[in-house]
Amino acid sequence: MKTIGYTFLMLGLVFSILTFTSDQSPALGLIFISVGITYFFMEDEDEQDDKDESNS
Repeated sequence: MKTIGYTFLMLGLVFSILTFTSDQSPALGLIFISVGITYFFMEDEDEQDDKDESNS
């Protein structure tokens, strides 16, 4: 899921750059960035759960 997070973050970056260079609304870039951050941290929680189970 981390790769999905990176993908959304990169798309958010692209759309944020397009906001500055064209007449596009910044909302789309912000949405992609927020979804990317969410997916990025969801993976970290899953890895911690797996580590906790293996230590028990």
